Amino acid sequence: MKALGYSALLGALALSFWLGRTSGLPDSPPADPGAGQAKPAIPKRPSRTDGHVIRDIPFFVTDSMIRGGRVHDDDRAMDVYTIDTVNGEQDEYATTFSVSFEIEETASQSASVVFVCGAPDGGGTVVEQWSLQDTAGGQRGDMVVSDPATGAVITPQIGVPTPPAAPSVTIVGGGTFVARADRSRGLTVSRSVVVQEPTLRQRAFGVDPEGRFILVLFDNGELRKYFLDGQTPFVVLTDIYQTPALEHVVGVMSPLQHQVLGRVWSLSWYEPVDAQDQPIPFDQYETVLLYDSDNDGLFESIETAGQADADLEFVWDGDYVEKDYFSKY
Repeated sequence: MKALGYSALLGALALSFWLGRTSGLPDSPPADPGAGQAKPAIPKRPSRTDGHVIRDIPFFVTDSMIRGGRVHDDDRAMDVYTIDTVNGEQDEYATTFSVSFEIEETASQSASVVFVCGAPDGGGTVVEQWSLQDTAGGQRGDMVVSDPATGAVITPQIGVPTPPAAPSVTIVGGGTFVARADRSRGLTVSRSVVVQEPTLRQRAFGVDPEGRFILVLFDNGELRKYFLDGQTPFVVLTDIYQTPALEHVVGVMSPLQHQVLGRVWSLSWYEPVDAQDQPIPFDQYETVLLYDSDNDGLFESIETAGQADADLEFVWDGDYVEKDYFSKY
């Protein structure tokens, strides 16, 4: 297990302070109690010049393969790099991919499936799904779900309890590893648009480790779930009327695995400020938590946890587990 990243530490902090359940969370759009009213003020999303976005993003980390992305300074391209470690030797290479929008966030489901989120020139939000493919002899990194009893590979489905995915590294085409210099070419990419929102800007997004959906928080305070089956319409899980702490969430949205609670998503503040851009005291930090105890892709409840709830402390006693694929920058 690798060291906890920044967002995972935020998630651990959130799980250290327990607050009673605030609402059920059905997988359907909730009634909007603020219909016809102006939305509460939401602090601006930090710009890239604020230094809030790390440009070197790990996508997939194992002993034998590391893949990540380095966003260019103009936000219009990203170098996808791979470090293969085979028989004690390292082989590193990178391939550059350009985009037609400003890259704001990236997150990965595996080394082979990456999501790139950004702002088109005309406004709004776009999220692209990148399927990365290497040539024969290169390594491929996937997140695989297996039956605990038989070891058979399972295809995750919404509504079906699912064991957490685990990393798997194989050789493309079978056989033995071939260094990049001896292969015909580097990575290729197949892209598809999974979110095209014409007016709203995203504030945070995250990817289901089993590849069933992505979550996007928009600047109108809506938390949306977009299914990756290409057929099911998105749903609004909650908004800032039902979950006021969402108004401060920016950038950090992490799926975590707990040995007792199961799958827990942590939606955290990144250097939190209030509507007037003033720093929020540490003892007022809050984190929104989404619970899916059997990991069937359907959330059961939502909670808001914070430092002020120390009388309901949830002790971090080693049951908190981070997997490599939970590395959201």
